[in-house]
Amino acid sequence: HLTRELQNFWISELRRVLKPSGFLFITTHGTTRLHQLSSEERERFESGQLVIRYNEYVGTNICGAYHPEQYVRQNLAKGFTIIDFIPGGAKDANQDVFLLMKMTM
Repeated sequence: HLTRELQNFWISELRRVLKPSGFLFITTHGTTRLHQLSSEERERFESGQLVIRYNEYVGTNICGAYHPEQYVRQNLAKGFTIIDFIPGGAKDANQDVFLLMKMTM
């Protein structure tokens, strides 16, 4: 529910405060939510781009951020090892699950 800039800020802050080899569990809107996107947005998603909807409502549930697995691996997970990825793994929220571990320096 955050813009790209705020996502980058918060993932950096979480990485900063997490101890070395500490774990971070995140959920994202992924392929299980493609039906919510327009055909243009779906094309951007399928090409590996982050899709933000209603960014004027950032920080609320109205703002939607849709993360292709490739985008998370190449961007949000920098400085982390991806321990596990489960598409649609958060069943109650129908979201993808990533378990990340902070890399040791």
